Amino acid sequence: MPCYGVGIALTDNAIASSNAADVIDKLAPPYDSSASDEYNGYKSLSSFLWHLWTIVSGLGRLVPHDAEHPGQATIVEILVKLGKHDRGTIQIWAGDPLRLWDDLPLFAQRMVEISDSPAIDDDFEPLTEHAARHWRNQCAFMARCLDGEVAGWDDYALVALSSALERDNWTSALHLRCELLAATEWVIYSGPTLLSFAEQNDHSKNSGDYGGGDGDGDGNSSVYNDDIPSGPLFSGPDGLSVQRWDFWRARFTALLDQSKTLLEQKPHVDQGNEGGDVSLSQHMTGDTGNAMMTGPSVHDPRGDIATKEARAYKEAPENFPVPAGTLVDEVCTAIMIAIERMVAAEAVVAAMGDIKNMESESEEGE
Repeated sequence: MPCYGVGIALTDNAIASSNAADVIDKLAPPYDSSASDEYNGYKSLSSFLWHLWTIVSGLGRLVPHDAEHPGQATIVEILVKLGKHDRGTIQIWAGDPLRLWDDLPLFAQRMVEISDSPAIDDDFEPLTEHAARHWRNQCAFMARCLDGEVAGWDDYALVALSSALERDNWTSALHLRCELLAATEWVIYSGPTLLSFAEQNDHSKNSGDYGGGDGDGDGNSSVYNDDIPSGPLFSGPDGLSVQRWDFWRARFTALLDQSKTLLEQKPHVDQGNEGGDVSLSQHMTGDTGNAMMTGPSVHDPRGDIATKEARAYKEAPENFPVPAGTLVDEVCTAIMIAIERMVAAEAVVAAMGDIKNMESESEEGE
Protein backbone atom coordinates (compact mmCIF):
# COMPACT_ATOMS: atom_id res chain seq x y z
CA MET A 1 0.00 0.00 0.00
CA PRO A 2 1.30 3.48 -0.89
CA CYS A 3 1.10 4.79 2.68
CA TYR A 4 4.69 5.90 3.11
CA GLY A 5 3.85 9.23 1.53
CA VAL A 6 1.04 9.64 4.03
CA GLY A 7 3.46 9.30 6.93
CA ILE A 8 5.75 11.92 5.38
CA ALA A 9 2.83 14.27 4.82
CA LEU A 10 1.73 13.99 8.43
CA THR A 11 5.14 14.43 10.01
CA ASP A 12 6.98 16.92 7.81
CA ASN A 13 6.52 20.36 9.37
CA ALA A 14 7.62 21.98 6.12
CA ILE A 15 4.42 20.90 4.40
CA ALA A 16 1.39 23.08 5.08
CA SER A 17 -1.71 21.36 6.41
CA SER A 18 -3.67 22.00 3.25
CA ASN A 19 -0.90 20.60 1.06
CA ALA A 20 -0.62 17.51 3.26
CA ALA A 21 -4.37 16.98 2.93
CA ASP A 22 -4.01 17.26 -0.86
CA VAL A 23 -1.31 14.58 -0.80
CA ILE A 24 -3.50 12.17 1.17
CA ASP A 25 -6.48 12.80 -1.09
CA LYS A 26 -4.44 12.08 -4.21
CA LEU A 27 -3.05 8.87 -2.72
CA ALA A 28 -6.52 7.45 -2.07
CA PRO A 29 -7.36 4.91 -4.80
CA PRO A 30 -10.59 5.49 -6.77
CA TYR A 31 -13.55 3.15 -7.00
CA ASP A 32 -12.78 0.18 -9.24
CA SER A 33 -15.60 0.23 -11.80
CA SER A 34 -14.39 -3.06 -13.30
CA ALA A 35 -14.96 -4.97 -10.04
CA SER A 36 -17.61 -7.67 -9.88
CA ASP A 37 -19.50 -5.95 -7.07
CA GLU A 38 -19.47 -2.84 -4.89
CA TYR A 39 -17.52 -4.52 -2.09
CA ASN A 40 -14.61 -5.39 -4.37
CA GLY A 41 -14.90 -2.03 -6.05
CA TYR A 42 -14.10 -0.29 -2.77
CA LYS A 43 -11.69 -2.95 -1.52
CA SER A 44 -8.53 -1.00 -2.37
CA LEU A 45 -9.96 2.20 -0.90
CA SER A 46 -11.05 0.56 2.34
CA SER A 47 -7.62 -1.02 2.74
CA PHE A 48 -5.97 2.34 2.11
CA LEU A 49 -8.23 4.04 4.66
CA TRP A 50 -7.48 1.44 7.31
CA HIS A 51 -3.73 1.85 6.80
CA LEU A 52 -4.10 5.62 6.83
CA TRP A 53 -6.00 5.72 10.12
CA THR A 54 -3.55 3.23 11.63
CA ILE A 55 -0.79 5.74 10.90
CA VAL A 56 -2.83 8.68 12.20
CA SER A 57 -3.89 6.91 15.39
CA GLY A 58 -0.33 5.75 15.95
CA LEU A 59 0.93 9.30 15.68
CA GLY A 60 -1.79 10.40 18.07
CA ARG A 61 -0.36 8.02 20.65
CA LEU A 62 3.30 8.88 20.02
CA VAL A 63 3.21 12.67 19.58
CA PRO A 64 3.37 14.44 22.98
CA HIS A 65 0.17 15.88 24.41
CA ASP A 66 1.81 19.17 25.39
CA ALA A 67 0.18 22.34 24.13
CA GLU A 68 3.68 23.62 23.30
CA HIS A 69 4.33 20.75 20.90
CA PRO A 70 2.84 21.49 17.45
CA GLY A 71 2.47 17.86 16.38
CA GLN A 72 -1.04 16.98 17.52
CA ALA A 73 -2.50 20.35 16.52
CA THR A 74 -0.93 19.92 13.07
CA ILE A 75 -2.43 16.46 12.60
CA VAL A 76 -5.89 17.69 13.58
CA GLU A 77 -5.58 20.64 11.21
CA ILE A 78 -4.64 18.26 8.39
CA LEU A 79 -7.76 16.21 9.14
CA VAL A 80 -9.88 19.36 9.09
CA LYS A 81 -8.45 20.31 5.69
CA LEU A 82 -8.87 16.76 4.44
CA GLY A 83 -12.54 16.83 5.38
CA LYS A 84 -13.08 19.71 2.96
CA HIS A 85 -12.15 17.53 -0.02
CA ASP A 86 -15.23 16.16 -1.74
CA ARG A 87 -14.84 12.76 -3.39
CA GLY A 88 -18.55 11.96 -3.26
CA THR A 89 -20.41 9.27 -1.34
CA ILE A 90 -18.99 5.81 -0.79
CA GLN A 91 -20.30 2.66 0.87
CA ILE A 92 -17.83 0.25 2.43
CA TRP A 93 -18.04 -2.57 4.95
CA ALA A 94 -21.78 -2.88 4.20
CA GLY A 95 -22.38 0.24 6.27
CA ASP A 96 -24.33 3.41 5.63
CA PRO A 97 -23.23 5.69 2.77
CA LEU A 98 -20.46 8.02 3.90
CA ARG A 99 -18.90 11.10 2.37
CA LEU A 100 -15.25 10.98 1.40
CA TRP A 101 -13.67 12.88 3.03
CA ASP A 102 -16.12 14.79 5.19
CA ASP A 103 -17.10 11.73 7.27
CA LEU A 104 -13.51 10.41 7.45
CA PRO A 105 -14.72 6.85 6.71
CA LEU A 106 -13.36 4.08 8.98
CA PHE A 107 -11.56 6.56 11.25
CA ALA A 108 -13.98 5.91 14.12
CA GLN A 109 -13.81 2.16 13.53
CA ARG A 110 -10.02 2.22 13.72
CA MET A 111 -10.07 4.21 16.96
CA VAL A 112 -12.47 1.72 18.52
CA GLU A 113 -9.69 -0.88 18.21
CA ILE A 114 -7.47 1.12 20.58
CA SER A 115 -10.04 2.91 22.73
CA ASP A 116 -9.71 0.88 25.94
CA SER A 117 -7.64 2.36 28.73
CA PRO A 118 -4.63 0.22 29.65
CA ALA A 119 -5.51 0.83 33.32
CA ILE A 120 -8.95 -0.75 33.22
CA ASP A 121 -8.05 -4.38 32.64
CA ASP A 122 -4.36 -5.22 32.58
CA ASP A 123 -4.60 -8.94 33.30
CA PHE A 124 -3.37 -9.69 29.79
CA GLU A 125 -0.74 -6.96 29.65
CA PRO A 126 0.30 -5.24 32.91
CA LEU A 127 0.12 -1.44 32.94
CA THR A 128 3.46 0.29 32.40
CA GLU A 129 4.65 3.90 32.44
CA HIS A 130 5.12 3.61 28.68
CA ALA A 131 1.51 2.54 28.11
CA ALA A 132 0.19 5.21 30.49
CA ARG A 133 2.09 7.91 28.62
CA HIS A 134 0.74 6.74 25.25
CA TRP A 135 -2.80 6.64 26.62
CA ARG A 136 -2.51 10.22 27.84
CA ASN A 137 -1.27 11.31 24.42
CA GLN A 138 -4.12 9.48 22.70
CA CYS A 139 -6.77 11.07 24.92
CA ALA A 140 -5.31 14.50 24.22
CA PHE A 141 -5.41 13.78 20.48
CA MET A 142 -9.00 12.54 20.58
CA ALA A 143 -10.02 15.55 22.65
CA ARG A 144 -8.48 17.85 20.05
CA CYS A 145 -10.42 15.99 17.35
CA LEU A 146 -13.64 16.47 19.31
CA ASP A 147 -12.98 20.17 19.85
CA GLY A 148 -12.07 20.63 16.18
CA GLU A 149 -15.28 18.88 15.07
CA VAL A 150 -13.22 16.24 13.32
CA ALA A 151 -15.07 13.48 15.18
CA GLY A 152 -17.87 13.36 17.75
CA TRP A 153 -16.03 11.41 20.42
CA ASP A 154 -17.80 12.74 23.49
CA ASP A 155 -18.59 9.14 24.44
CA TYR A 156 -14.88 8.41 24.87
CA ALA A 157 -14.55 11.54 26.99
CA LEU A 158 -17.42 10.44 29.20
CA VAL A 159 -15.88 7.01 29.75
CA ALA A 160 -12.44 8.46 30.53
CA LEU A 161 -13.75 11.04 33.01
CA SER A 162 -16.05 8.52 34.65
CA SER A 163 -13.24 5.97 34.98
CA ALA A 164 -10.95 8.49 36.64
CA LEU A 165 -13.37 10.40 38.84
CA GLU A 166 -16.41 8.24 39.55
CA ARG A 167 -14.84 5.04 40.82
CA ASP A 168 -12.65 4.00 43.68
CA ASN A 169 -11.14 0.60 43.06
CA TRP A 170 -7.60 1.23 41.84
CA THR A 171 -5.01 -1.45 42.48
CA SER A 172 -2.00 0.88 42.37
CA ALA A 173 -0.99 4.52 42.27
CA LEU A 174 0.11 4.02 38.64
CA HIS A 175 -3.42 2.98 37.65
CA LEU A 176 -4.91 6.04 39.31
CA ARG A 177 -2.30 8.36 37.83
CA CYS A 178 -2.82 6.91 34.34
CA GLU A 179 -6.56 7.56 34.44
CA LEU A 180 -6.34 10.97 36.09
CA LEU A 181 -3.86 12.31 33.55
CA ALA A 182 -5.99 10.99 30.68
CA ALA A 183 -9.09 12.63 32.16
CA THR A 184 -7.35 15.99 32.48
CA GLU A 185 -6.53 15.98 28.76
CA TRP A 186 -10.22 15.72 27.83
CA VAL A 187 -11.22 18.83 29.76
CA ILE A 188 -8.05 20.72 28.83
CA TYR A 189 -8.57 20.31 25.08
CA SER A 190 -12.34 19.91 24.72
CA GLY A 191 -13.83 21.44 27.88
CA PRO A 192 -16.17 23.99 26.23
CA THR A 193 -17.42 21.37 23.77
CA LEU A 194 -18.19 18.87 26.53
CA LEU A 195 -19.96 21.42 28.71
CA SER A 196 -21.95 22.68 25.74
CA PHE A 197 -23.04 19.11 25.00
CA ALA A 198 -23.99 18.65 28.65
CA GLU A 199 -26.20 21.74 28.57
CA GLN A 200 -27.77 20.61 25.30
CA ASN A 201 -28.51 17.25 26.87
CA ASP A 202 -30.10 18.84 29.94
CA HIS A 203 -32.22 21.12 27.77
CA SER A 204 -33.31 18.26 25.52
CA LYS A 205 -34.34 16.12 28.49
CA ASN A 206 -36.26 18.97 30.08
CA SER A 207 -38.06 19.82 26.85
CA GLY A 208 -38.62 16.20 25.80
CA ASP A 209 -36.74 16.73 22.53
CA TYR A 210 -34.31 13.89 21.91
CA GLY A 211 -33.46 14.64 18.29
CA GLY A 212 -29.75 14.64 18.85
CA GLY A 213 -26.67 12.75 17.76
CA ASP A 214 -26.88 9.43 16.02
CA GLY A 215 -24.20 7.34 17.70
CA ASP A 216 -24.02 5.10 14.63
CA GLY A 217 -20.27 4.60 14.60
CA ASP A 218 -19.44 6.99 11.74
CA GLY A 219 -17.52 9.27 14.08
CA ASN A 220 -20.55 11.33 15.08
CA SER A 221 -21.59 9.84 18.38
CA SER A 222 -24.60 10.89 20.40
CA VAL A 223 -24.22 13.84 22.73
CA TYR A 224 -26.48 12.11 25.21
CA ASN A 225 -24.68 8.84 25.94
CA ASP A 226 -27.35 7.75 28.41
CA ASP A 227 -26.40 4.16 27.69
CA ILE A 228 -22.99 4.68 29.34
CA PRO A 229 -23.49 4.04 33.06
CA SER A 230 -22.04 6.37 35.66
CA GLY A 231 -19.49 5.24 38.22
CA PRO A 232 -20.39 4.25 41.78
CA LEU A 233 -19.34 7.57 43.30
CA PHE A 234 -21.74 9.61 41.15
CA SER A 235 -25.39 9.31 42.13
CA GLY A 236 -26.81 11.47 39.33
CA PRO A 237 -28.29 10.36 36.00
CA ASP A 238 -26.25 8.64 33.31
CA GLY A 239 -25.10 10.58 30.27
CA LEU A 240 -23.54 14.01 29.93
CA SER A 241 -25.08 16.63 32.19
CA VAL A 242 -24.15 19.84 33.98
CA GLN A 243 -24.61 17.99 37.27
CA ARG A 244 -22.00 15.47 36.21
CA TRP A 245 -19.65 18.22 34.99
CA ASP A 246 -19.95 19.86 38.41
CA PHE A 247 -19.16 16.58 40.13
CA TRP A 248 -16.05 16.10 37.99
CA ARG A 249 -14.76 19.55 38.85
CA ALA A 250 -15.37 18.95 42.53
CA ARG A 251 -13.54 15.63 42.36
CA PHE A 252 -10.58 17.22 40.59
CA THR A 253 -10.43 19.84 43.35
CA ALA A 254 -10.53 17.21 46.10
CA LEU A 255 -7.89 15.10 44.36
CA LEU A 256 -5.63 18.12 43.99
CA ASP A 257 -5.62 18.54 47.76
CA GLN A 258 -5.16 14.81 48.43
CA SER A 259 -2.72 13.98 45.63
CA LYS A 260 0.27 13.03 47.78
CA THR A 261 -1.75 10.74 50.03
CA LEU A 262 -3.43 9.00 47.13
CA LEU A 263 -0.57 8.70 44.68
CA GLU A 264 2.36 7.87 46.97
CA GLN A 265 0.51 5.06 48.71
CA LYS A 266 -0.90 1.92 47.17
CA PRO A 267 -4.71 2.18 47.09
CA HIS A 268 -6.62 -1.01 47.80
CA VAL A 269 -9.65 -2.41 46.03
CA ASP A 270 -12.70 -1.47 48.06
CA GLN A 271 -14.63 -4.75 48.23
CA GLY A 272 -16.19 -5.04 51.64
CA ASN A 273 -13.10 -3.51 53.28
CA GLU A 274 -12.81 -6.54 55.52
CA GLY A 275 -9.10 -6.14 56.05
CA GLY A 276 -9.41 -2.62 57.39
CA ASP A 277 -7.72 -0.97 54.38
CA VAL A 278 -9.23 2.34 53.36
CA SER A 279 -10.19 3.11 49.77
CA LEU A 280 -9.48 6.27 47.81
CA SER A 281 -12.85 7.82 48.58
CA GLN A 282 -12.33 7.13 52.28
CA HIS A 283 -8.93 8.80 52.09
CA MET A 284 -10.68 11.82 50.61
CA THR A 285 -13.26 12.12 53.39
CA GLY A 286 -11.04 10.97 56.23
CA ASP A 287 -14.00 8.82 57.27
CA THR A 288 -13.67 5.04 56.94
CA GLY A 289 -17.37 4.70 57.64
CA ASN A 290 -18.53 6.71 54.62
CA ALA A 291 -17.10 5.96 51.19
CA MET A 292 -18.90 8.79 49.39
CA MET A 293 -17.06 12.05 48.81
CA THR A 294 -18.48 14.88 50.84
CA GLY A 295 -17.57 18.48 51.55
CA PRO A 296 -18.39 21.99 50.38
CA SER A 297 -16.85 21.47 46.92
CA VAL A 298 -19.53 18.88 46.15
CA HIS A 299 -22.44 20.88 47.53
CA ASP A 300 -21.33 24.09 45.83
CA PRO A 301 -19.41 22.99 42.70
CA ARG A 302 -20.30 26.15 40.76
CA GLY A 303 -18.73 28.35 43.41
CA ASP A 304 -15.20 29.70 43.39
CA ILE A 305 -13.72 26.84 45.39
CA ALA A 306 -11.98 25.25 42.41
CA THR A 307 -10.67 28.60 41.23
CA LYS A 308 -9.23 29.41 44.66
CA GLU A 309 -7.62 25.98 44.93
CA ALA A 310 -6.00 26.27 41.51
CA ARG A 311 -4.82 29.82 42.17
CA ALA A 312 -3.48 28.93 45.62
CA TYR A 313 -1.46 26.05 44.20
CA LYS A 314 -0.13 28.22 41.39
CA GLU A 315 0.94 31.02 43.76
CA ALA A 316 2.27 28.88 46.59
CA PRO A 317 2.80 25.25 45.61
CA GLU A 318 4.92 24.75 48.73
CA ASN A 319 1.72 24.86 50.78
CA PHE A 320 0.43 21.73 49.06
CA PRO A 321 1.58 18.19 49.86
CA VAL A 322 3.40 17.85 46.54
CA PRO A 323 7.14 17.25 46.52
CA ALA A 324 8.62 19.15 43.57
CA GLY A 325 9.90 17.21 40.59
CA THR A 326 7.99 14.01 41.32
CA LEU A 327 5.30 12.17 39.41
CA VAL A 328 2.83 13.48 41.96
CA ASP A 329 3.80 17.00 40.96
CA GLU A 330 3.04 16.12 37.32
CA VAL A 331 -0.45 14.96 38.24
CA CYS A 332 -1.08 17.96 40.48
CA THR A 333 -0.07 20.37 37.75
CA ALA A 334 -2.30 18.62 35.22
CA ILE A 335 -5.27 18.71 37.62
CA MET A 336 -4.68 22.38 38.33
CA ILE A 337 -4.69 23.20 34.61
CA ALA A 338 -7.80 21.04 34.11
CA ILE A 339 -9.67 22.93 36.85
CA GLU A 340 -8.68 26.26 35.32
CA ARG A 341 -9.85 25.10 31.89
CA MET A 342 -13.17 23.91 33.34
CA VAL A 343 -13.71 27.30 34.96
CA ALA A 344 -12.81 28.99 31.66
CA ALA A 345 -15.12 26.64 29.76
CA GLU A 346 -18.02 27.64 31.99
CA ALA A 347 -17.35 31.29 31.21
CA VAL A 348 -17.14 30.61 27.47
CA VAL A 349 -20.33 28.56 27.37
CA ALA A 350 -22.18 31.12 29.49
CA ALA A 351 -21.09 33.90 27.13
CA MET A 352 -22.22 31.85 24.13
CA GLY A 353 -25.58 31.36 25.82
CA ASP A 354 -25.93 35.09 26.45
CA ILE A 355 -25.19 35.84 22.80
CA LYS A 356 -27.71 33.26 21.66
CA ASN A 357 -30.37 34.70 23.96
CA MET A 358 -29.70 38.21 22.69
CA GLU A 359 -30.02 37.03 19.10
CA SER A 360 -33.29 35.27 19.88
CA GLU A 361 -34.69 38.36 21.57
CA SER A 362 -33.61 40.47 18.64
CA GLU A 363 -35.35 38.16 16.17
CA GLU A 364 -38.53 38.17 18.24
CA GLY A 365 -38.52 41.95 18.33
CA GLU A 366 -38.35 42.27 14.55
